[in-house]
Amino acid sequence: MVAGVSQTGQSSGLQLGRIGGVPLILTWSWALVAVFLVWIYLPSLARAWPDVPDSARLVMVLGLVACLFVSVLVHELAHGLAGRAVGVRPREYVMTFWGGHTSFDQPMPRPAALAVISASGPVANLALAGAVYLAGLLANPAAPLAGQRPSYLVLVASFAIWINLFVGIFNLIPGAPLDGGGLVEALVWAATGRRQRGLMAAGVTGLVTAVGIVVWGVWRQTQSAGYESALWPVLIALLVGQGAYAALRQGRALDRFEAFSVAGLSMAAVALPQSTNLAGAQATLAGGGQATWVVVTDSQGQPCGVISPQAMAAVPADQRAELSLDAVMQALPGPWAVDQAAKGLDALRALAIPAQQVAYLPVVSGREVVGVLEMAKVRRIAGIGQASP
Repeated sequence: MVAGVSQTGQSSGLQLGRIGGVPLILTWSWALVAVFLVWIYLPSLARAWPDVPDSARLVMVLGLVACLFVSVLVHELAHGLAGRAVGVRPREYVMTFWGGHTSFDQPMPRPAALAVISASGPVANLALAGAVYLAGLLANPAAPLAGQRPSYLVLVASFAIWINLFVGIFNLIPGAPLDGGGLVEALVWAATGRRQRGLMAAGVTGLVTAVGIVVWGVWRQTQSAGYESALWPVLIALLVGQGAYAALRQGRALDRFEAFSVAGLSMAAVALPQSTNLAGAQATLAGGGQATWVVVTDSQGQPCGVISPQAMAAVPADQRAELSLDAVMQALPGPWAVDQAAKGLDALRALAIPAQQVAYLPVVSGREVVGVLEMAKVRRIAGIGQASP
């Protein structure tokens, strides 16, 4: 799977080494894969091969685990190589209970890059399945992986073929977080010019896929006596459903980010020198006919604080002539301001640090103060924490 941009730091787990300078991480949940596959498939092998010793059947299941590991590793390495080919450097390859994922140092720059990277993993698995099958033909052209009871080596090779076919075909299902979902995202992104539309489309198809897997698992259970036949599909459906919901949320968040506009959220304000007393400021504001914020400027004309209409009104009338604006203003840590024309994701990124340090920020048009932006609204839109006290 393609996990997108990695967060700061490395995924937890055992670093097995580096491949092309990129860390290969084995998470501790991978050990559960071996336990789970032994639990699921050992009884099935006992029914299919009752005359084979238990130790031999355990070796066969561990061979399946090894084939799965190699298949997932090939899948993720293909994502990384494709990423390098389109100019997106992989950050890490991570092997998890659910398979694996590849994260990158930067967002996908264009739909074509996402499509190439998404398709590369399944294509690599299908190619590996074909290569193992052809090797079987060359080794035993009379009966390739078929006929009478196969040897353990042939059985493991057969597992390798079917595992790679499964990983390749399953990942092409058109729904997030599978690679097929990446292809849906790239297609809708290219058609609409908006990546968030692609994310939401991949999320919807992913949820449909999750429901379909559950239905298939239940049907499969009704056709057999063992409940284990339905457990694996249900677990896979949980993975797909969680990833699909995350894609939907990410798409909706990007929609909010794109709609963000400083001009649309700012409140009217006037700039006054900090030497102005409150009575003078009140007289200046009286002509406006409505409550207006004040942006206090220093001797250089730079913003140094803000005063809300409520704070202005709270000062008793008989004290306003004695107090200057800097006595009641909320001080700014520097001459900070945001351009009125700022909008979209770039504006939110620029406001991320100020939003966590101040409650309000002056809004300017050129060199003229025109408003005040409430940073709590910015934090809600961006989904970041509260401002520091």
